[in-house]
Amino acid sequence: MNPEKLEELRELEAQATPEPWSAMHRCFACSPQDDESWGLGLEIEGPPEADGRGQFKRGADARLIAELRNNAKALLAACERVAELEKIREAARQWAYFYALHEDGEPAIGLALDGSERGLRNALAAYEAKYGDPKEENK
Repeated sequence: MNPEKLEELRELEAQATPEPWSAMHRCFACSPQDDESWGLGLEIEGPPEADGRGQFKRGADARLIAELRNNAKALLAACERVAELEKIREAARQWAYFYALHEDGEPAIGLALDGSERGLRNALAAYEAKYGDPKEENK
């Protein structure tokens, strides 16, 4: 997902009706997890004011729903990458801590830099092998 698309989603989110929103099935015996089969439909329930069944008064609300759906795969992939980067950050922190202490407990700055850099490079290489170069993705 490129920075322009993220900015577009941020702008739509800022223009749309604030959360919380929820889905509601119009059939009293059904839940939002049920597909439509009664001829009544499902609606968004909450702050977005409906002008009629399945309609929104605010264009930003309808555009936000459409854009989020259209970009759901990219947003989920971005969340997965953030989770991977968190693992890398934690690995780098552990490497730095591990290599920052000699056996006698005295700090060893040279070892910390050397060890954490090596560990971080390995973690980043594993990330790039799985996801590719992040610099290339946003071009």
